Amino acid sequence: MAGILDTRLKWIFFDVGGVLVDEVKTMKHFASTIQSLLANYGIRVSVEAVERIQLEAAHGFGSVTRTIISNLTSDKGIGNRVYGEIWGDVRNLDEPYPEAGEVLRQLSSGFKLGVIANQLPGSRERLRRFGFSEYLSVYALSDELRVSKPDEAIFCYALRAANCNPEEAVMVGDRVDNDIIPAKRLGMHSVRVLRGLFMSQHSRGELPDAEIYSLKDLIGLELLK
Repeated sequence: MAGILDTRLKWIFFDVGGVLVDEVKTMKHFASTIQSLLANYGIRVSVEAVERIQLEAAHGFGSVTRTIISNLTSDKGIGNRVYGEIWGDVRNLDEPYPEAGEVLRQLSSGFKLGVIANQLPGSRERLRRFGFSEYLSVYALSDELRVSKPDEAIFCYALRAANCNPEEAVMVGDRVDNDIIPAKRLGMHSVRVLRGLFMSQHSRGELPDAEIYSLKDLIGLELLK
């Protein structure tokens, strides 16, 4: 897979969940909390059912919540209460992947870096807390922009903020639907990280330019040697 990047590249954009940050604990706790809160209102569903819908419908935590709840109960009053209660329990379980900071540091010597991500409210502060902010110049975050991947508008915002053309940028993400497809449609390069909750997501004919198993594999690409 090495060699897909070329000398025109100036920017590398990263997704957050599944790429820089391990959200598996968060998502599992998320599903468990929804299941238990619904049970408080007499709605009995399995955690597995919640997780299945979660993976099929995930376009960001806010829409995940709404989609899961609307699929499991038609009572909007209960749904709104569950939605309001759930946020307090899921914000502090994310953990940065151990290699992420060092990879960002190395890449920042040759590229400008940014993030394009669907994230919970307060995501910029979390990125700062994880030690990533000193390497990031552009933030395209759904909680701030009120637009979420796979909407191409969030990618266009990032490209405008970076003042770069699509072919000068690469998107590094873990999801075909949210990361690879919209990036390719805009003419960006794309690298998929095969790990986390969406590791087994089918490509549906849309292939990234490269697939890696860890961010450390970016350093081994031909351009970065």
